[in-house]
Amino acid sequence: MSKGGKKKDSTLSVISCILAGVAFILPLPIILSFPMALAGAIVGLVDIGTKKEEYRHIGSWFGIIVGIIEVVFIAVQYMRFI
Repeated sequence: MSKGGKKKDSTLSVISCILAGVAFILPLPIILSFPMALAGAIVGLVDIGTKKEEYRHIGSWFGIIVGIIEVVFIAVQYMRFI
């Protein structure tokens, strides 16, 4: 653990959080936001699966939840056009 007993965020956790957050917040076309949200959720799952106890995984949980919400939202939007 680092100074003061606080844990650092893992690199994959930060990447997952950024991918899912950008896909959710920015008004991107579906061709960009869908893969970014899906990648954020997948990277989050990989990070949680590594089980490194010295790092926090809050960003991974955020990436998984937001990524899945975004993918469902895009899928529902797409189904309305069909």
